[in-house]
Amino acid sequence: MPVDRHLLEIQQRLALVESRLQQLFEHLDVTPREAADAGDAGTAIIDPEIQDLLAKGNQAQAVKRYRELTGAGIAEAQSAIERAQSG
Repeated sequence: MPVDRHLLEIQQRLALVESRLQQLFEHLDVTPREAADAGDAGTAIIDPEIQDLLAKGNQAQAVKRYRELTGAGIAEAQSAIERAQSG
């Protein structure tokens, strides 16, 4: 069947990409982070909108966006945004 063949092709290509990515990690001597959940704080900090807001110096809006993504309280969100700015 053409669908099964196409699926097999995609799986093979994905395996190749994963293999090359692992080689890059080894070459750069870095350890990959575990996949994060959608509402995870680490994911929220790398959210492009938060990064853009921080680059523009709009910390209050960054905190608000962080809270939307994670459900965190205001103090936790402010702390996370401050850590992101300093690190």
